[in-house]
Amino acid sequence: MDILTTSEKLRAFKLTGMSQALEQMKIPAKYADFSIKLLNELIDCQSEFMSVNRQLRLQRAAKLRWPESTLIDFDSSHEDPAVSRIIERCGTSNWALEHQHVVIVGFTGAGKTTLACALANQAIQQGISLKMFRFSELLFDLGVAEKEGTLRSFIAKLVKIKILLIDDWGIAPLNGSQRYLLFELIEKREQRGSLLITSQYGFEQWHAAFQDETVGDAVLDRIVHMSHVIKLEDGSLRKRHGINGKGGSK
Repeated sequence: MDILTTSEKLRAFKLTGMSQALEQMKIPAKYADFSIKLLNELIDCQSEFMSVNRQLRLQRAAKLRWPESTLIDFDSSHEDPAVSRIIERCGTSNWALEHQHVVIVGFTGAGKTTLACALANQAIQQGISLKMFRFSELLFDLGVAEKEGTLRSFIAKLVKIKILLIDDWGIAPLNGSQRYLLFELIEKREQRGSLLITSQYGFEQWHAAFQDETVGDAVLDRIVHMSHVIKLEDGSLRKRHGINGKGGSK
C-alpha cells in the first residue's frame, strides 16, 4: 500500500490536513511499510465503523414494520419463475439509484409487506435512506400538515428520503383533499426519489380509487411507466408458514 493511495483515503474522509502531512512526511524506509499498513488498517476500521453506524441510523429512521426481514426469509418457491427473477433483480437496489419504483401486488397474506421490508433492508445496507408509511397514515400526516400550514416543509422532508415505502396503497377511495395532497407529493418526488409500494389492487383499480380521472392519470403516469411490478401468487404466506412463521405477513 503506497502513500498516495493512503492519502486519497484520508481526503475521502475530508482529512485534507492529514493527507497533505502524510505526503510531505519523510518516513524512514525501514518503518514505511509497517507505518502505512497500520494507518490503512485504522482508516478501514473507521470506514467500517461509520458504515455500520449509518446503517443503524437508517434502520431506525425507516420504521419498518418487519425490521428483521431479509430476502432469504421470503419463500418465492411458490411464485412464477419470472416473479422470482424480478425479486432478485430488485434486490440489488439499482432501481432506487435510478429513481425507479417497485410495486408489489397480492392478496392479504401473500407476503407483500414482508417482501417490501426485505427489499427495504437491502437498500439500507447500501446506505439508501428510506421511510415506511401505511397509506392511510401518509394521507393523515399530509392532511395534518396542510391544516397546520406546514405542508411545504413536510413534503420537502419526504422528498429528501430516497425511498418511500407505502404499505396498503389504495385501501380506500380518496376524497378531494387527499387526491390533491397525494398528487403534490408524487409530483415533487418525480425523478428525485423512488417508491416501494404494496397493494391488494392492480393499477386499473388504483385509478378508480382516485375518483377523478385527471388527477388519477397524473399520479399513475408518474408511477406506472417507471415501475417494476411484482405480482405475488394468490396463496397465503400465513397459511404456508403457520403459527411459527412471520405472523402478520401481508
